[in-house]
Amino acid sequence: MAAGLEQEQWYYQRCEATTGRRFDHRWIEKRGQSTWLPNALIYASEKLSYWNKVHEALKIAGLTRGEPILRRDVALKIAVSATGASQTELENALDDPETSKSISASTGEFNAFGVTQRPTFVIRSEIEDTAIFSGIYRAEPILAAIDAMIADENAYNQYAATHPPIPS
Repeated sequence: MAAGLEQEQWYYQRCEATTGRRFDHRWIEKRGQSTWLPNALIYASEKLSYWNKVHEALKIAGLTRGEPILRRDVALKIAVSATGASQTELENALDDPETSKSISASTGEFNAFGVTQRPTFVIRSEIEDTAIFSGIYRAEPILAAIDAMIADENAYNQYAATHPPIPS
């Protein structure tokens, strides 16, 4: 992350003015730190069926309590506490080369969108419709897009039930 603490504090103040929710910037200790570690730990924990617990625990520890979740030892301790898993099990999943490969691919895909704001939500339907929301905090437009995508999927399925597939 290229942002320094002053920028993060400003950003979080803006977020609070927009959403009413205050985030704690102290989870970032210095300019240039990477969020790779907590993201990788969350991704790795999905294979172990701990995704929700690890994601929630790291989010609360970082954004609410300001704990330095970018440190490996801190992030692992939080994940172990949240899941009851052994540290070795989580470390093995975290250090699996597939974890790094998948996160690199996902990061490349995200960067290709060219968005500059966070949060960014990319929503894809089963019929490959895609909606991108960058910098939007309100749930209403996101939920409206999801509703529209589901309605389109249902309409496509109804059409497919009574019509032949697209010609080659």
